[in-house]
Amino acid sequence: MDSLTVSARDLTPLHWASWYPTQKPVGSLHADFDSSGVTITMKGRVDTVGTFPYAQASGRLPQEWLHYLVVPSLPLIDGWRGTIQIAPPIHPHVHKYFTSGWATMALRVVGREKITVAAGSFDCWKLQLGDGRDPSSMWVGAKNHLVVRSESIHHFDDTEFEDRVDLQQAIYSSH
Repeated sequence: MDSLTVSARDLTPLHWASWYPTQKPVGSLHADFDSSGVTITMKGRVDTVGTFPYAQASGRLPQEWLHYLVVPSLPLIDGWRGTIQIAPPIHPHVHKYFTSGWATMALRVVGREKITVAAGSFDCWKLQLGDGRDPSSMWVGAKNHLVVRSESIHHFDDTEFEDRVDLQQAIYSSH
């Protein structure tokens, strides 16, 4: 995610922009939210524009922002369990596979592991997300709560694929 604009009053999403520099041509995704829907504009390898219903709610964020805004605020310790409310992905090609709006997702700390990714080696809390058909795990830096790695298995119709994202670079600020 490259930028997210939310309402200062209630954290309702207003605009999201993301760029994919490894894609040729360089790709981008822009999402503009209003009270009842979202308009997505994609450019790059696939050019498309779509508008679909997307109920807004104060302080609730789409699944795409789980890593950036929700996970860093979790009080992670051994045995921690919790739930968060998320909405399905806003990507226009996968949104149609989700039949419900806001959903409650269970999270729990299942241990600690040291892992190495392009950004370095990290002592992490390992979290399990959800209890359903598509298992997901997340490794969160114990010191800084950065999401260091996430792995998911997704099922769409009769297709299964694994999605793994590793932290490529960690930028720290003393402010």
